[in-house]
Amino acid sequence: MINRIELKNRAKNVLRGNYWICLAVSAIVGVINQIVPQLTFRLNLFKESISLIEFIYSPEKVAMLSTGVAVLVLCMLLLNIAIGIFFFSPLNAGKNRFYIKAASGEGDIKSILDVFRSESYINVVKTLFMRDLRLILWSLCYIIPIAVFGALTVAREEFSYLMPLCLFGMIPMIMKHYSYYMTDYIIAENPGTNWRECIKTSEMMMKNVRFQTFVLELSFVGWMLLGIICCGIGVLFVTPYIEATVTQLYLDRKRAVNAYDFCYEEQ
Repeated sequence: MINRIELKNRAKNVLRGNYWICLAVSAIVGVINQIVPQLTFRLNLFKESISLIEFIYSPEKVAMLSTGVAVLVLCMLLLNIAIGIFFFSPLNAGKNRFYIKAASGEGDIKSILDVFRSESYINVVKTLFMRDLRLILWSLCYIIPIAVFGALTVAREEFSYLMPLCLFGMIPMIMKHYSYYMTDYIIAENPGTNWRECIKTSEMMMKNVRFQTFVLELSFVGWMLLGIICCGIGVLFVTPYIEATVTQLYLDRKRAVNAYDFCYEEQ
């Protein structure tokens, strides 16, 4: 059972005297996480500009240039994926490690780099990759039916009424999302944990509290809307409160479940 008021009160206690350093950590990680989307966005603008070149160059040159751009887009896509796997995922784990330490009064901004300095860095990358891969595979529960019935609808319109039913395939993916919710925190606190044990432990910790966690997230909607109203910048100032509360949820579930001591050996 999750006591939202108690978790939030604990988070507020953590933020007293530590708010600005928590804000700095969330801001640094948040800004860095925007780099890849911005690169992709700028590349898409470049790709769209090819349509203008058709009026200047001959068809042969346009074809060659389009092929080159396609290769460039593919390379950039692979580069973005690699950066996400080897840098952004461990960086977010480092942010979680900072908040875990901040909960005990040991928060240090350098903690966000602990994962990169750890001998278990590759294990952290592998664990988070396997978690994300599993979520992607679970997402096929609704992507494949939508693709199939979409194709059938184009061929024969009488299948169109079945399309909304495909959305029920999202339910398993959403449930797994909350089952794996604590994976980042577990691997952040103990980078040496085997990825299977890490995911299994997260499932154990989230058992029977997935919907309550969803409700906890919904309770921040008002704060997020207020932040958006304040020119969007207000969201940044609310983020430490949300991060600290979710960290308290993790610590609460960690105390509630006693079958995962192997995940918390001394580093």
